[in-house]
Amino acid sequence: MEIVKDIFWFKENTAPNLKDYQITYKSFKNGDFGDIERVEFEGKGQGGYIDFWSSGWLNIELYHYEQKRSIMNVLLEPEEYLEKDKAFEELQNILLAS
Repeated sequence: MEIVKDIFWFKENTAPNLKDYQITYKSFKNGDFGDIERVEFEGKGQGGYIDFWSSGWLNIELYHYEQKRSIMNVLLEPEEYLEKDKAFEELQNILLAS
């Protein structure tokens, strides 16, 4: 059984590790792939967001302000469980290494 990566999973498993980041939660109705639960984060010269769509789609965007470049930008389909695991691992590694 695959673990569902959603806003509740993020709050329990990832947010506690991001102590040096300001985290904001937002909700939007009727996005491209359903309702969206968004996590915005900013700190250490970088920031970004994660969109969790009600249909299971996932979007992660991470931007480095000083270097003025995108560090990570992924859009994953609902059934891409392994890719979601890898994306969250990569995101957390980048954020915690800074």
